[in-house]
Parts: sequence; C-alpha cells; structure tokens
Amino acid sequence: MERYILVAACILFIFSSCGQPHLDIIRGNYAFLRGDFQKANITYLEALKKGSYEKWIAYNLGNVYYSLGEHEAALKQWNRAASTENKELIFNVVYNRGILYYEQGEYEKAFRDFKRSVEIDPSNLKAKINLEYALQKMNARRANVKTPSIIQKEDSRGFTGEDAERILDYVERKEKERWESSRRVTSPESASDW
Repeated sequence: MERYILVAACILFIFSSCGQPHLDIIRGNYAFLRGDFQKANITYLEALKKGSYEKWIAYNLGNVYYSLGEHEAALKQWNRAASTENKELIFNVVYNRGILYYEQGEYEKAFRDFKRSVEIDPSNLKAKINLEYALQKMNARRANVKTPSIIQKEDSRGFTGEDAERILDYVERKEKERWESSRRVTSPESASDW
C-alpha cells in the first residue's frame, strides 16, 4: 500500500510541476554548467513563455549568449534584466556587462559598470579588482594619447581621470576604515588581567 502511495505521489508531483518555470530554469542552469549552451538557450526560452522570473531568465539568456560569443544579444538580454529592483540581479548584470566591455576594449563603460557593482556590493573583491583594472587601462590609453593642452578633458558624463582616482582612493579609504574597525577588539579593563 505504501508503495502505491509513493508512486502516486511521484506521478502527481511530475504532472503538477510541468508548468512551473523554475524547473525549466534549473534545467537550463544545469545545461549551462555542463557547457550545453544550445540546450540551456532552448530551456530558458521555454521558461520565458511561462511568464515568471522574466528578469532572471533574461540574465541567464544573456550569459548563454555571452558564452556563445553573441555579445550584442547578451547585452540586450542583460539590459532587459537590469530593469529590476533586485540588487543581487542588478549586481550580476552590471558586473557581467563590465567584463564584456573590458574584453571589447571599452574601458570607460567597463569602469562605469564595475563602479556601479562596487556601489551595490562594496565587499565584492572581484568587482574592486576589475574596477582598478579598468581604471588602469583608461589611464594607460589616455597617457598614450597626447593632448595639446594641459587642461583635463571630461568625457560625456563630465568625468575625468582625476575623478576616477579620487573615487578609487575613497573606496580604498573606506575599506581600510572598515577593516581596521573590524580588527579592533575592545576588552573590558580589569585589575586582574594577569
């Protein structure tokens, strides 16, 4: 009797979960981790038709397209996923976009996205390191370009290399303060310490 109940429960679970998009997302994630990007793509598109978790699916599709070398499609999906309130998802999107921009040599855009990812999660070491790499590439590119005037030129956002240095110095100071405050241990003063 118990065996029939177990079989019936399994069948009920299988048929009741067929329309649930989170199972398609899990299957897509599994295919992606195995490197089967075409299967992951198809599975995510099936999940997208079900109408739930659209932003996460768009993020996952962006990752698939990036892995397939379809960078424009990846950016389109990541931008679609970025229109959310979920900080974790926004961090993942801007971090991945930063990596793509860095690989394409668009260091200003990479810097912008890595800066935003550090603002969202200041404890993420990879984002900080990539922010510094992007800044170094920006400064190296500017050093190679000889400008006739001494005046620092601003980009379209009113942002100069000195501003970037100040931002990194500020982030470094804040990290140092946070690190030092966590290292301080206050002990109650007592006459019998020894």
